[in-house]
Amino acid sequence: MTDAARNLTKAYIRSIKENDGITPLEADGNLNDASRDLIAAMHEKHGECWLGLINRHGKQNELPLLWKWDGALVYNFGASFVVPEYDQMLADLIEARHEPHGGYDHHRNVAEVDAIYLRIEVLGGHRLHWS
Repeated sequence: MTDAARNLTKAYIRSIKENDGITPLEADGNLNDASRDLIAAMHEKHGECWLGLINRHGKQNELPLLWKWDGALVYNFGASFVVPEYDQMLADLIEARHEPHGGYDHHRNVAEVDAIYLRIEVLGGHRLHWS
């Protein structure tokens, strides 16, 4: 799985370099496939893996906060991260991020996202990159 994580990082950096130096290329199949490969590697190593979205909108709000990957194709931007196991604390952090707060607060937003990414890291999970 370490190779898959390394390959995703390399694909992400290559895609940015080949574009404007700030964002990945549009519809970069190699980058998208590297994210899918990381999901498959996580599943292979742990016997299961769980996906989730940090920013949920529209119909995505109907999805569970974390869902077990069933081997189906993950579409571009279909998940923000992959973790090796279900984690209630991570689900709670994502749920709290989407509760109404009475207006936008930049510092609160950053703190919530940082807490989610820290929990993903603690669990041995990885961010996914799409274009």
